[in-house]
Amino acid sequence: MSHINWQSNGTEAKAYNKVIDDNAVAEISTLLTTLDVTKISGSIGTIHPPGHKTSDTEGWRVDLQSPSTDAYNVQVQKNGASNPSTAGCVMVPMRFISGIGSTSGGGKDVALARASELRRAVHGALVRSARTQQVKTNQGGRNVQGEYVITVQKIVGQFSCG
Repeated sequence: MSHINWQSNGTEAKAYNKVIDDNAVAEISTLLTTLDVTKISGSIGTIHPPGHKTSDTEGWRVDLQSPSTDAYNVQVQKNGASNPSTAGCVMVPMRFISGIGSTSGGGKDVALARASELRRAVHGALVRSARTQQVKTNQGGRNVQGEYVITVQKIVGQFSCG
């Protein structure tokens, strides 16, 4: 049986300018347990938590950034942080989002199962991305004080149901 998962896409991105410790990863993980992946589409902006106010200065949020030609750019960002505020990043191929709503073979039950499977993969990918945070190095291999990078992840595979 196939399933969806994640892997590194080999790209580094500027990251939140403070260390992402185990407590921060736990907070991010808790936030992601209620992410509605059907909101991954459309315009750039905050998609989670619902009703998020941009004036919030504590905690974390899930934002959509500029997509590529075939994937949505989903990021966990620190509220109230100066740029960069990204703690984790995953590219979600658009085919997964459009595939959630398919009604072939099981209708609503299949759509809900696919959304749940994709949420688990996005959750895992964003936590993994946050855990890759490291100090940025320059071309000479020396650390750049106060600057961090993360490894962007991507969703891969096929839905296991339907």
